[in-house]
Amino acid sequence: GEPQSRELTAAELADPAVTVTPRYWVPAAEVEARLAGKWQRPWLLGFRDITNATNERTAIFSLLPRVGVGHKAPLILLELDTPAIRASLFLSVVNSLVLDFILRQKIGGTSFAFFILKQLPVLPPSAFSADDLRFIVPRVVELVYTAWDMRAFAADVWAEADDAMRQAIWQRWRACHEAVAGDEQTVPPPFRWDDERRAQIRAELDARIARRYGLSRDELRYILDPADVYGDGFPGETFRVLKANELRQYGEYRTRRLVLAAWDGEEAWDGGTGV
Repeated sequence: GEPQSRELTAAELADPAVTVTPRYWVPAAEVEARLAGKWQRPWLLGFRDITNATNERTAIFSLLPRVGVGHKAPLILLELDTPAIRASLFLSVVNSLVLDFILRQKIGGTSFAFFILKQLPVLPPSAFSADDLRFIVPRVVELVYTAWDMRAFAADVWAEADDAMRQAIWQRWRACHEAVAGDEQTVPPPFRWDDERRAQIRAELDARIARRYGLSRDELRYILDPADVYGDGFPGETFRVLKANELRQYGEYRTRRLVLAAWDGEEAWDGGTGV
């Protein structure tokens, strides 16, 4: 019968040479014909159409190789000259808890359509400082670049990066691989897939982006779990399924702990100014 789709195993995620085998195929020439004059990068930015406000996460955006996609994986074609670094910022914002919370107020069915996407208040590049770029972009590279088929994205970021950002990318690679050596004059090999480390990175990004949206710590606490602010009897919910899944898997609401710890860590680092 027809092959069934499945999730990659932990061993497959840890192997940078593993690539996904699609169920359906289209000619490569057709992909190039559709993208001609619209997108020139060797990678794509897309999102999942089928979703729900009650899922663990509603907004699921990702970078992927330059391949054909179906209509349930719509593509976002940024302006042709958009730097890869700006695409990294965009990806970090649209995958943030804050934007996911906003999307949940708008989506009414199971389809995340373009007319909904266009209503979302995505932070512009001007909302981010040079320090934000050095913080966010290397983390995005680590989350995305875990296999050789995404090296083109890492190479594009590397080509645009200054010395400080390149150094930060290598520092993260060495920490991820627990290595001390590496040729820092070129793009590193793929990052190691490490679930615990990835959860920490996502929390750090969520905390930084929540600050750029202008949230207070209590507002972030509400987004994570209204009951944490108003008590268990509060009738509203935000990420109930995420919370339930993590309580079952980890024995705690891990995302809440990591995000608030990242928020508090930033506040301690910048002297308690909250900036």
